[in-house]
Amino acid sequence: MRFLGEEGYVDMARDIMRARDMVVDGIRSIEGLEIRGDAPLSIVSFGAKELDIRAVAGALQARGWLPNVWEGPPSVHVRIQPSHVALAEEFVEDVRGAVEEVRSGQVATAERTGMYAD
Repeated sequence: MRFLGEEGYVDMARDIMRARDMVVDGIRSIEGLEIRGDAPLSIVSFGAKELDIRAVAGALQARGWLPNVWEGPPSVHVRIQPSHVALAEEFVEDVRGAVEEVRSGQVATAERTGMYAD
């Protein structure tokens, strides 16, 4: 708050929530993926009923993202930060590409290292 001031902080929070909404809408537009939960701020969690979400996470990692994978139920969990605001569309396109790679068999199931469970 000291550095940004109240107005700067509120502006940054709005930008983060706008980016989160872009990511949520983009993920909802990808066939087979579903948003898990309804976090009001900067958290997005998504999974799939008929797609190996661990493999999607592995494909995202190969593209330079660092997704967290949760096991209960298997989900990708990301937190939108100020540095991600300008990358929201790129992230969605990378998720779309990762899903296509998994569906086509180009990506094998990711190992269960670095996973989180409830």
